[in-house]
Amino acid sequence: MSSPLFTSLPSPLVCELKSNTWSLLVPPRGSYIPTPRHGHAGVLSADGTRVYIIGGITSSAPLGSPDGYAAPPWIEVFEVGTGTWQLLEAMDGEAPVPRLLHGAAMAAECLVIAGGLVWHDDALCLTTSISVFDLTTHTWHRHVAELPEAVMAPSLVCVGDSRVAVVGGNVA
Repeated sequence: MSSPLFTSLPSPLVCELKSNTWSLLVPPRGSYIPTPRHGHAGVLSADGTRVYIIGGITSSAPLGSPDGYAAPPWIEVFEVGTGTWQLLEAMDGEAPVPRLLHGAAMAAECLVIAGGLVWHDDALCLTTSISVFDLTTHTWHRHVAELPEAVMAPSLVCVGDSRVAVVGGNVA
């Protein structure tokens, strides 16, 4: 069994900007523990109370393995006020293909993910797909209007309530 090239932080780090100090954000005892991962995307809710994490490589996945290279497309949520994590399960819709090095943004009450790397025909490939998770109905929607060009590691930025800009990233 091959070992991963990289491993993930065991717990998120938090920087207190006023004092310039770092600390581990350890979940309270007995609470849900998030999946260690890297190459994922995270976005802050519009009201600043939650952080949504999706995709990426799990720390136990062997590099180059189609069976575990990317975390499943579940969403983990950090509740800022309580310091706790929870798993956010979809109620409906087709979940996106697991991916890493993708972009994510919050638009109104929807989490938008776009681009990144997906496993296809025994190789990691750039993708043009865009998926939207409606946080009010817990439903995935795959958008017909895909990215005009496949891109890895883009930044997504919400522009108003209904537009998302894709900024930068690597293209083939």
